[in-house]
Amino acid sequence: MCHQLAYSLPEDNQYVGIFVNITKSQADQEKLARLRAQTVAQAQELLQHQITMAQQISRFLGESAARGEKLVENLMNMASEGAGESTAEEDWRSGTYTSK
Repeated sequence: MCHQLAYSLPEDNQYVGIFVNITKSQADQEKLARLRAQTVAQAQELLQHQITMAQQISRFLGESAARGEKLVENLMNMASEGAGESTAEEDWRSGTYTSK
């Protein structure tokens, strides 16, 4: 591929023509366009990966919070149910004194 420049020199009765090879320039532009397209595709892939990871982390945190809430509720229920009752171990310890 080339770029053509032509003009006349009327005082000399001549025409001047310049041909510039732009093959490399066109190839470089095409390479740059491909590189830009690849960059955009990789950026989109990275963004999708980050969104997926954030969703998974949120799901794990939600599951962990729900499981923790259930365990704390169970502990609170067990503590409130046993608050008025004394066990054999507590009866045995009530008569035992230790020195510090």
